[in-house]
Amino acid sequence: MALPEVKRLADAIEKRSGGERHGALLETDPAPRDVKGSPYYQLIFVENGDDMAQAVASFLVSHVNGEILVEDDISGELMSLDQWRKGLKE
Repeated sequence: MALPEVKRLADAIEKRSGGERHGALLETDPAPRDVKGSPYYQLIFVENGDDMAQAVASFLVSHVNGEILVEDDISGELMSLDQWRKGLKE
């Protein structure tokens, strides 16, 4: 998943921490998640350090067409990639 926003977040984490922390994209469950009858890969972007990993964003990627959804970590609501991008700019 080559999103420019994820790359920028990873770069910012490394810069802010002086290279001590890194961004990582991890699969959260090997079983696909069903969203409206379609299977989605479940991924999470974390800030990773020696002592812990902190969740930054959760993504679902369609097995069928590559559509990317972003899960709101508080409400659990799914939003489109465009909605998530608008939220980053605000």
